[in-house]
Amino acid sequence: MRVLVGTLYTGENEFEQCKRSLQQQTHTDWEHVVYKHLPNKEAHDRLYRTFMEQSEDFDLFLKLDADMVFRSEDSLQTLVDLFKREPELDHALLAVHDWASDTLIMGLHAYSNRVVWEASDEELFVDHSPNIPGKRLSTKGPPAPIVDHSPDPSPFQAFRFGVHRALKVVQRDRSDLAVFRSRMQWNLLGNVWRRFCRTDIQRLGLIILGAEQVLKGKVSQLEYDDDSNDLRRRFERNFADLPIEAIKERLRSHWKSGLQRESVYLRNVEMGRLLTSACVEIPKRLAAITYRTVSTDYL
Repeated sequence: MRVLVGTLYTGENEFEQCKRSLQQQTHTDWEHVVYKHLPNKEAHDRLYRTFMEQSEDFDLFLKLDADMVFRSEDSLQTLVDLFKREPELDHALLAVHDWASDTLIMGLHAYSNRVVWEASDEELFVDHSPNIPGKRLSTKGPPAPIVDHSPDPSPFQAFRFGVHRALKVVQRDRSDLAVFRSRMQWNLLGNVWRRFCRTDIQRLGLIILGAEQVLKGKVSQLEYDDDSNDLRRRFERNFADLPIEAIKERLRSHWKSGLQRESVYLRNVEMGRLLTSACVEIPKRLAAITYRTVSTDYL
């Protein structure tokens, strides 16, 4: 199987490690395309257009972010074998091991050449699912994880990661709240905070400081996407040299206990908005689970 690997790069510290891990793969029938320093939505839209334009030349498409590193030399072969065993599989979403939270999070997307992406107005959750004729797989089980996510972020990269996750929590530019996605990102930040308290690793604290900037209304989606370096200058001026105890002191009032964190969450997403969206999203999610169960049992 021929594989086109697509990577979006915005200064990630692991980019060279990412490329080396790809070059070391035992499956060698692949090409690599990289888009650098584009706004988040533009980068994803361009990548997915490239995938569709190359559908006659490649069997599989893999979105390997610049901060993702294959865990072994056989990782790509493992992914290829998955699609060979499941000829109707069109979209595989596999968990990756996330360094910041020390948990498995969903993050590695692979597609067959049958997928079709339609234009989307979505500005925040830009990894939208394509139209597919066959099956989807989403799993934290084998063969996942075959990739490590952001195993060695720079301090600014860690801070920016926290900004991005918090933007996905609060979703201020959306009329409705994607409840499950919001909670998933909030739980991830909670895991990062607990790991920071256990380890005193400065970059983990910087992730939470980045999230705090969003929660306090000091960073917007526009500022995150802007490549003018204003966010980097703010980081270097206010946060880059903070010692561990100073980071903890800044964060304790919001993050010390689970009750405090939930209070912060509810203030930011707004209770009415949360309940309204949950009343719509939860029945849809239950219906989808029921459909998948029936399909598995009877089809």
